Parts: sequence; C-alpha cells; structure tokens
Amino acid sequence: MLERIRNAASAMTALVRRQEVTANNLANVGTVGFRRNRVFESMLEARVGEDGIPYSDRQLAEQVDHAEGVVEFSDRKLDAAIIGQGYFVVQDAQTGTDLYTRSGRFSRDTEGNLISTGGHKVQGADGPLAIPLDADDIVISPSGHISAGAQQIGQLRVVSFADASSIEQLDGATFVATAEPEEMEDLQIKQGYIELSNVNAMTELSDMITTSRLFESQQRTLRSIDEALQRATRDLGAY
Repeated sequence: MLERIRNAASAMTALVRRQEVTANNLANVGTVGFRRNRVFESMLEARVGEDGIPYSDRQLAEQVDHAEGVVEFSDRKLDAAIIGQGYFVVQDAQTGTDLYTRSGRFSRDTEGNLISTGGHKVQGADGPLAIPLDADDIVISPSGHISAGAQQIGQLRVVSFADASSIEQLDGATFVATAEPEEMEDLQIKQGYIELSNVNAMTELSDMITTSRLFESQQRTLRSIDEALQRATRDLGAY
C-alpha cells in the first residue's frame, strides 16, 4: 500500500515539473530566438516490492530543443537572422562573459554600441561592434559584414558547438557555454529578418492538457488509497 503511495507521489512530482516547463515554453512563444525545453523521465532500478507492487526510482532530465524557428521578415536594418547552425556572440556587460544567442534583434545604445535585447554588447570578429548614431545606410551582408555607407564597421562573430549539450540556457534566448566554441566562416545571414521562437503553441497546449489529466489520475489513485486505509483503520478498531 505504501509503495502505491510512493509511486503516485513520485509521478505527481514529475508531472508538476513537466507542467512548469510547458508553461515556460508558452510564456516565451513570442520571444525571438527562444528554444523550447523538454522534460524526460527515466525509470531506474525497477523492482517489485514484497506486496507485489512494481516501483522504481525516477530521474528527471531537461533538454533544450535546438530545432530552428521560423525566420520572419521584420524590415529593421539592425535585425539579423542566422540561416542554419550557429549563434551570435554577445558579452555580459557586468561580468564580461561571452554569451550566445539566436536572437538577432539588435539595437544601439546611446554610445552607438550594437546591443542585444538583453542589453549585451554584440561581438564582432575583432571585439564589440559600434555603429555611429547618425549612420542610416546600414548594410549587413550574407557573410555578416556590417557597413554604414562607405564605412566598414566589422563582421558579426558567429560560432557553433560540436556538442549541443555544452551550452546551457540562462533565460529567454541566451545561453552560456561549458566548452570552447568553434568559429564559423561559411555564414548565411539575412538582414531585416528575425528567427522566431521554436515553440509550437498548439503542441504545448496539448501537452499541458495531457499532463493535467495524468496528474488528476494520480490524485484519484491517492484518494482511493486514502479511502482504503481509512476503511482498514476503522475495521481494525472494531476488533
């Protein structure tokens, strides 16, 4: 009986985490460059208890889905989308740490520095990129080179990772790396476009409904066990 309670409680804990991840995916459906997360559950050391009830230790793991999002025309000269693999490199203003993102929705700060939506400085092949505030004829070539009229600004730094698991999601569309990136030279950048989130709202809503029903099923199981225990306690008291 106690193993049934343990199984139900363990399953409910996993379902709660799955629902939290799904809710976060839905909250970021409109975040440029966002990568959805998925939860996987592993059953370890499966065995049968003395009362014949099977049980196991559950282990939850989360994984980022790196599938590309839809590329959409934005008509902003400072917007850029990577076609294919790769990440823009941005620098944390406070720590100086290199961060990585698929979000190419860039803008300029008051000093002309090219920054990401998170306020991080966009990195070029030779360091941070800056575009004069009075420049209006801005061109980002397919190879990532930026020019403003006749002035050459620099080239967007784009990197890749041999192992996708070596980058960890911080928030929104920003990642931090646990391994050294590889510089990309064969680039395909589209100016005036952005890569949307790879979250499919209908799929996430469907998953949320399924998870909710599974959770309710486990609740019913616990209620049944509770009622059985109450009857057993009552009957024992009669003797």
